[in-house]
Amino acid sequence: MSGDSTKIPQFLLQSAMVGAAVSAAALLLGKEAHAPQPRADIKSDYPYAIYYGNPNNPKKTAEENAKLYEEIKTAVPNFKMIVVESTGYKPEQIAELKKLQEGKHKSSQILGYVSIGDMGDWESNHDKFVELSKTDAFTSIVKPPAGAQWGTVGHASMASKAWQDHLQEQIKKVEEKGCNGIFFDTLDTLTSAGPTPETVATLKDFFEKLHRDHPKMKIIVNRGFEWGHGFSLNTLDQIAPNIDGVLGESLDKGSYMAETAKQLGEAPDAFIVQKLQEFQKRHPNIALYSMDYFDPSLKDPKLKDGELTAEQQKCSEYLAKKRAEQGFIPGIAGSLMDIPVPPAVKAADLSDKHAQISGPHDNAQRLAQAVKHDLHKGGVNIIGAANVPDDYHETYRLGVQIANLSSGKNSHKIT
Repeated sequence: MSGDSTKIPQFLLQSAMVGAAVSAAALLLGKEAHAPQPRADIKSDYPYAIYYGNPNNPKKTAEENAKLYEEIKTAVPNFKMIVVESTGYKPEQIAELKKLQEGKHKSSQILGYVSIGDMGDWESNHDKFVELSKTDAFTSIVKPPAGAQWGTVGHASMASKAWQDHLQEQIKKVEEKGCNGIFFDTLDTLTSAGPTPETVATLKDFFEKLHRDHPKMKIIVNRGFEWGHGFSLNTLDQIAPNIDGVLGESLDKGSYMAETAKQLGEAPDAFIVQKLQEFQKRHPNIALYSMDYFDPSLKDPKLKDGELTAEQQKCSEYLAKKRAEQGFIPGIAGSLMDIPVPPAVKAADLSDKHAQISGPHDNAQRLAQAVKHDLHKGGVNIIGAANVPDDYHETYRLGVQIANLSSGKNSHKIT
């Protein structure tokens, strides 16, 4: 062969040099270069759960904690992915839970919980709350009205070094416990009123550093929607290259969402779902998750934790199928995340043909048709579909109403 035929094309040499330079830089930094991972889907991450139980609660007896941990060990293998408050676990417990998952699913996904946008003054972190309240970590401290479910909350400032240091401490603890991912809650606290450009830039830098320092960590954020100056997903767009998933929590309920949707003349879930579907088109590697809630006050006291009433089972099946159709990996929970609700539908029974939401009328029509179709044999009387009443956007009450309809207790007219 002639010398000319063995020459390496210039563009290949340049590509090889660039690749080598990137690899060398990564090695010098002591980090692996991040490569985009395949997008998670129902096959990889369903069913999943978010569970805030603490098997090492200092307020409980050793026997009570041991009993709870046994229940957790029984529940965890039912899920391909689970979010826990890892501060309440010992490293050896996380390791054992991962092995239990691997035994059933051939892989483990246990994500540690971190609140990025606020901190509650709970017993478990009272001292830290007091410490941070003496710094510039909080832009405001909100005390709840009498009878509220939650206590005092400090709204965080991403511009604060004290808050940034706190977040790094939390991330380090999640990693030390052995979790293989992080779930960032309360992003809405930073974004819902309309974040400043500085806040968005700081969040972008934060997640870039996080992925650079922890390239193998799975990163999911909760919501992060902006409502201050018209609805926007700008913050999510900015951090998208460095996260793996977005949770759409309570897509059918939430007072500010309902009010905004009414003003726009749209059903709440239609509006949010459509925007998240558009977001996923812009960022195809991002997985979308949903989490809908049951009203714990309607729990049957005769049932054990995690067991569903007939109404809850019907609602859970309906919502899982609906969310999967919309392109989400669906999840169901009690409002306090204190019961890991078992999956009501097998992954094989969930559709992967995602229905695109095109407008409020279409969504209301789809909802009415779905209810009518699913419960036709139960004698449901649904007439018309121009709008859907507000109570149809509260997930548990929707399930109760549907169950009542199917048993012939009521008929409901959608006008």
